[in-house]
Formats: sequence, structure tokens, C-alpha cells
Amino acid sequence: MLFAAALRASPMAEFGPFKWVGAELDHRRAAPRRHNEAVPPDSRLARKGANLESAATLVASTRVPMAQPLTDARFVTSAADVRKLGICHAEVAFVGRSNVGKSSLLNALANQNQLARVSKTPGRTRLINVFLTGPDRWIVDLPGYGFATGPAAERATWQAMVEGYLTGRATLRMVFVLVDAEVGPTKLDHAMIEWLRVEGLPHRIVATKADQVKPSKALKQRKDVAAELGLQPGDIAWVSAGKGTGIPELRREVADLLAL
Repeated sequence: MLFAAALRASPMAEFGPFKWVGAELDHRRAAPRRHNEAVPPDSRLARKGANLESAATLVASTRVPMAQPLTDARFVTSAADVRKLGICHAEVAFVGRSNVGKSSLLNALANQNQLARVSKTPGRTRLINVFLTGPDRWIVDLPGYGFATGPAAERATWQAMVEGYLTGRATLRMVFVLVDAEVGPTKLDHAMIEWLRVEGLPHRIVATKADQVKPSKALKQRKDVAAELGLQPGDIAWVSAGKGTGIPELRREVADLLAL
């Protein structure tokens, strides 16, 4: 495999008194009704309609806005074997070389500080880590490649684990491949992206640590990174977990993929 070879304004503001919609209630001019005088059917219907419209207006004005997507994410499980993960409705995965800022990005997307463990030692993620967000939706953190520590045989096992996951999940909606915005795509990044292309897996490039690129060089760097990957600058999401650059947009993209 290519990768294997390379890797190793509310209407109720005027609430009170009620202003009924569709009914004119003027008690000052209303004539007294005689005893046993029937209420005209159209009048009853008008009042009923007005009450329903006012009730609907009240509900709309007091509805609580939806919480920011992904912020409810929580860790659920880790596995070395994709067959032990079970099933879900939809999932997205994040992969990239070690020290690319994957854990920091996941924490920023969830607006949490410790959802994914940020280690000072690159390559500490050795399992497939699953985070649950919304109803039966997963965010999956895959082991980093490049600086991963451990014996060669163990690293080969991690490679098989990642490839097994990526090719074995029918509910996988997108693979987000992280590259360092300042460093640009490495040889291993190229190998991963080419492998995903050959396998026909949906993927999206995310350039992390965008704040580390000097503003005077940002435009050129975006063009250079895109050209190196055979893409247009707009095809790459540029983000900074530290500064928050691009985080809301990427969060919304992930939420849309998961139908949240």
C-alpha cells in the first residue's frame, strides 16, 4: 500500500396586555349579549384561531436556542481493533503526524480543555479514541504518525490499526488530515493523502497552527501548501486552536457532516 510503503426579536415583546392576532377585542364597544343568545360560529372560530396564534407566538419567543454543536462531546472508548468499536449513526476521523496539534484542535472544536489529552511527548496516542457527540455521532482520534515512539513491530501494528479503521467503517463521513501550516505537508502527509485518494475515501485537509505563519507570508504559504497538494487555497481549512482562527467554521462543517 502507498501509505504502508511510505510510513512504516421576539413578537411577544409587546406581551401584556395580549394583542390577539386575527381577533378584534374591544370590550369598550362590545354590546352586552342577551340571555341564551348564541355566539356566532365564525366568532368562536376567530377567537380560537387567535388563541392558537398567540400560543404559537409565545412558544416561539421563549424557545431556548440550540447549544453550540460538538460542545457536548465526551470520551466513550478506546480500541486497538476496529472490530471492537461497535456501530454508530455517523462518524468523522482526525489523523495527522505526531505533534501536528490534533489533540489541541479537538479540544478547541469541543470548546473544552481536556477532552483529548495533550501530551508533551509526540506519538503518545496509540489507540483509536472515540468521542461521542449528539445522538450516536462519533469523533474519532487516530494515532499520529511520524514521531510515534515504540518498537518497529509495534508501529507497524498501529499502521494496520489505522488502515483497518479507515477502510472498515461504513459510517465514516470524512477523514480530516491535519498538516502543519508553517511546515507544510511532509513526506508522510503526502503518503497518507495519496493513500486516501487511491482508496477513494472522503478527506479534507486542515492546516493547523495557522497563527505561527507570519501575516506577511500567510497568503503565499496558503498558495504554496495548496499547490503542493494539487489543490486550490480555498480547499484547505486553515485553523489555529490557540487563537480560535477558523474553529467556528470547521466546527460547523463537522456538525453538518454528522447531521447535528
